[in-house]
Amino acid sequence: MALFDHIRDGLHEGAGLSRDEAERLAVLVIQWGGDAGFAGARFYWPAKARTMTRAELSAAVRADHGCLSVKEICEKHDLSAPTVYRLLFEES
Repeated sequence: MALFDHIRDGLHEGAGLSRDEAERLAVLVIQWGGDAGFAGARFYWPAKARTMTRAELSAAVRADHGCLSVKEICEKHDLSAPTVYRLLFEES
């Protein structure tokens, strides 16, 4: 299945847009990606969408570290323990 099809289906089935609107937006996304220089690029598809940047997530984990256990931080931010430790101990 082509990227266009995945985007269209995600907008239609995942976001509940009509098939026509999903297709219209998928065309715009593909055009934007081409114009932005992503044509031919390969990407990792994450299991979860995050609204925070890595820096924001790192800051949130560090702030929580003083009052929450690693297990509680994992649950709060939907992270694995190794990811929490990486965020805690990476260079800022």
